[in-house]
Amino acid sequence: MGNVLRRTPARNTETAIMCYNESLRISRVRFGPNHERVASALFNLGGVYDSRRNFDKAVQYYVRALSVYKSRYAQDLRRRLCAGFEGPMSQKSFDNEENGPVVLSTGDEVILKRAAASEEQIREQYMLVTKALRNAAKQDMIQRGGGTVSYSGSNDWWLTFEVLLFRFVEMLSNYVVDPTQAAVRNTIETTRQKIESAAHHAIITAKDALDYNFLLMLQE
Repeated sequence: MGNVLRRTPARNTETAIMCYNESLRISRVRFGPNHERVASALFNLGGVYDSRRNFDKAVQYYVRALSVYKSRYAQDLRRRLCAGFEGPMSQKSFDNEENGPVVLSTGDEVILKRAAASEEQIREQYMLVTKALRNAAKQDMIQRGGGTVSYSGSNDWWLTFEVLLFRFVEMLSNYVVDPTQAAVRNTIETTRQKIESAAHHAIITAKDALDYNFLLMLQE
């Protein structure tokens, strides 16, 4: 609903803000504060304030949304890097969780499915929020005439370093860790097949030896 209101000619942003705040409240109650749906609602709120040129408020919401996406992105990368060393990691399957009713502020009830976003979606959202945050922070500084802003240049430098670090870890996973894990899995599977084949032939050889000994006994 909020997205529709933002696209209307009248730019009914006040109603859109109310819808996004309600979505944010429901998402927090149903999924907890660190779910991607919470981050999506925060990002949408930041977008509304961004369109209203309230860049300071937009930055605040973008920072909060980025915090959630950053945490999920880091968890996904860590899982990819450590999967071959820690074994299967326990991960919540949001798709299999029982869906329950959520009460709106109006008293109505809705049913929400708790479907987790993919790694690719989390990465794309992280980059999207990062770009929006930088643009809003830049516009906020211009609007204030270079005065004190909520998102300083040191934070931007740290964000740049953070993005580069995530990209480096992702490249490391794609070009080093993933191929190594695939090679190890192939080696283990090949070894397992050889052992099973050798055991199969060993059983046949033993049976043949018993039959041969039985024939010798009959001849005697």
